[in-house]
Amino acid sequence: MVRASSPGVVSAGGPTDRALGCLLGLCVGGALGRAAALGAGSSGDAVEVEDALAWGPDTLEIPGPTAAIGAPAAFALATAESWVAHGLVVEPDLARRWCALAREGDLEAGAITRAALDAWSDGAPLDRAAAMASRLRPGRAGDGPLARALPLVLGVGGDRLLLRRAAYRSATVTHADPVAAFVTVAACLFGLDLLRLPVAEAGRRTVQAVCEDLPLRALDALRPAPPQEPAPAGQDAVGVLAAAITLLARFERFETVVVDAANRGGGLTGSASAGALAGGLAGLRDGAEAIPRRWVEALTPDLRARCARLAETLPQAAGGAAALPEAPEAAVPAAPRGAGDGAAVRAPEPG
Repeated sequence: MVRASSPGVVSAGGPTDRALGCLLGLCVGGALGRAAALGAGSSGDAVEVEDALAWGPDTLEIPGPTAAIGAPAAFALATAESWVAHGLVVEPDLARRWCALAREGDLEAGAITRAALDAWSDGAPLDRAAAMASRLRPGRAGDGPLARALPLVLGVGGDRLLLRRAAYRSATVTHADPVAAFVTVAACLFGLDLLRLPVAEAGRRTVQAVCEDLPLRALDALRPAPPQEPAPAGQDAVGVLAAAITLLARFERFETVVVDAANRGGGLTGSASAGALAGGLAGLRDGAEAIPRRWVEALTPDLRARCARLAETLPQAAGGAAALPEAPEAAVPAAPRGAGDGAAVRAPEPG
């Protein structure tokens, strides 16, 4: 378990700050989730946040920065770089990038993701590979696609239809379960609305946007739990997104949102996924300035530079950083309240 230790500062910054907040939040949240799971798994005792990210080289540099931040965040940065490179979603390119990461021995990708990428590497078409992998956990909406699709929010220039298509195609590279794919779409649409709207209103707008084609079970993820009820446990795609939205609605501090989410994941990959998604969404809401500096500085210089570069280039791929608006003051709560191979989705032309 990871415990929050000091207040963070909520800052609704400019477009680049919020893009950087999303990317750094993914990394920090993934690292915290991974640290929480490893700490609980080794001793069963709580792990203080500053200790979890101050373990230094043993955790954050050996065996490497991608392992330290967990598979969801590492895959998310690869998704962002693929979008910047191509200006579109190219499923085989995503699969190649993710396969390269999954081959790193200490990067713990989820079982469904690993099975799909292994089948594709062995020659199966992507759609067939995803269908084969889904048989490992029949009826379970895996949470693997959620966090890794979130950077697409920054690269579509506010185009909701483009974002829906891109997020869906990104998810179905590895996950054939329709609930997992549609919850990924919902998470990205919610992130896009979070740039302009308070949490509750962003959730309502996303429900309105997707209720015609989204499985009813997936809609549960967009309704924050009532104040008297605990936040959902992040055991699958629905639970991970529901927990993140509930925590965003209840707490104004980046730190509180991400630490709570990191402690709700199921096992090592689940905690990294829950922490990364909550961190990315909280970073979209609050901006990079809201992330405790000690957490950012615990990431390797290469990771920080990578996030900064992507924060500049992703909005440009969608027609300019003006696509990411300044956050309205109301976007932050006033006080804490407890598909086939080679298919492509093209980004808008600049200008």
